[in-house]
Parts: sequence; C-alpha cells; structure tokens
Amino acid sequence: MKYLTILMLTLSLSSITHAQNKNLSGGKYAVKLYNTASWLEHKEPFNSGIFTGNTTTEHFRYLHPSVAISVKNARGNFHELELSDLQFSRRNEESLLTGIPLALAGSKIKTVNIALCYEYVINFFKKKNTRFMPAIGLAAMPYFERTSSTPVLSTDYPTSQLYTGVRAFITPRLTYAVSQRLFVDLNIPFCVVDMYLDKSVRNNPGMPVYEQSNEVFNFEAVPEFYSFRIGAGIRL
Repeated sequence: MKYLTILMLTLSLSSITHAQNKNLSGGKYAVKLYNTASWLEHKEPFNSGIFTGNTTTEHFRYLHPSVAISVKNARGNFHELELSDLQFSRRNEESLLTGIPLALAGSKIKTVNIALCYEYVINFFKKKNTRFMPAIGLAAMPYFERTSSTPVLSTDYPTSQLYTGVRAFITPRLTYAVSQRLFVDLNIPFCVVDMYLDKSVRNNPGMPVYEQSNEVFNFEAVPEFYSFRIGAGIRL
C-alpha cells in the first residue's frame, strides 16, 4: 500500500508539471554510464537427513559498471534501457601434490550472468528551469545467472546452479544538469518484487533421475536487495 500511494502521488505531480525545463531540452536521446554498489542476501533451504536449515549467502558488489540509453517522450519523461550485467567467465581450480602431477581435487567452473533493465522515468519540475531535477523510475529487470562445475576427478560429478527471473523496482532519482547536455544522475533502486526459478543439478548416474535436479519457484515481496547507483550521461 505504501508503494502504491507513492506511485499515485508521483503520477499526479507529473501531470501537473507537464512542460519543458531547458535542462531537459538538450536532446531526445541520452547515453549513460552507471556504477552500482549493491548488497544481496540469499537464503537456500537444505535437508540433510534429520536436519533441515538454510544456507545464507551475502553478496556485496562495490564496483559494477553498466551502460544505458534513454529516449525522451512528448511528456518530458524517459524510457531507459540498461545492460545491467554481462559476464562470461571461466576459472580452473586444481589441487596437486608437490612434485607429483596427480590431482587430488579440482574443477572447471563456468559462469554466465546476463541482466537487462527497462525503466520508465517520470521527471518533476519540467516547467521550472532548475539544474536539480528529481524523478522517480518504475523498472523491471529480467536476469539470468548460471554457474556450472566440471570436476577433474572421475569420482566426482558435474553440477550446475541456475537463477532466472525478474525483479521490479521503484527508483527515486536526482539528476543534476552540468549543462543542457551533460548531467549526473544519483538514484536508489528499491526492489519491491523478486520472482525467480532456482534450479540445481547434480549429474550423478548413481541417483534416480528425479533426484539429480531440484527446482523451486520463489516469489519474494520487498526482498533483501539494496543498491545505490551513480551515473553520468550526455544528451544527444
């Protein structure tokens, strides 16, 4: 209810202030470069015999650059598309005895992360020629994260972990116009919904097929995902 009230007030203010701030008239298109600092807590249940519990993972990111493009519409608001995450990586881990080329443990780990974010940005103070321009954004971010591990020992088994879903955000923003074309953008995305599929696979031929994978669909309202974003852009 709190977020719905904020949204209704935002839309009302936006309709009242429909006009053109000269600092929004530098161009219809804009290119932005962001850096996002974020903290995410993820809990995954486990079952080990008679014991059950949760495995908690905390993920901090201090340096996370991304690029976005935005298009201004007739009302002076913006459609923004951001490439939020793009990662393809591989690392090899291996434990060897000193002087003996014999592996005791190890694996080849591949990671793929892809995320896109669409945001509709509603600007305030469209009529007033001010360099400080508050706004609010309504965003949806589909994402795909997959990690696979192939062991170097034949006695171990390949595993993979997949997260894919969509997050919804309400984002208060403050833009400072350095000039009619250059600007700085500060914003705090609040994640209001996170819907995702969590799938883990362990390719152990000694287990029944139905026990080799586990799929869980999660819906979290106001998850523990916090971020702060700063960006710089140019209007074209």
